[in-house]
Amino acid sequence: MAAVIKAEKRKPDVKSKVAGRNGSIGWDFEYRLHVGGSSKICTRMYDFPLSTNRLSDFESNCRYLKTARGIRVGMSAVKA
Repeated sequence: MAAVIKAEKRKPDVKSKVAGRNGSIGWDFEYRLHVGGSSKICTRMYDFPLSTNRLSDFESNCRYLKTARGIRVGMSAVKA
C-alpha cells in the first residue's frame, strides 16, 4: 500500500474498506484525476486484500495513461 501511495505521490482521494460476508476483507484506494486541465475526471482503483496486504487488482478508465512500453488502457490485444 505504501508503494502505491509513493508512486502516486499523494494519499488516495478515497480509501474505503471492502466488505465481505464476515466483515471487512480488504481496502480500496481510489485516485481521481482531471484530464488535461478539463472538467473530465478519470479514476484509478487499487485493491488490497487484508489476507496479504499486497496489490491484487488495478482498474482504470484513464485512456491517457500508458506503460513504459507504450501500452494504453483500452488498447486492443493485437496493438498491445
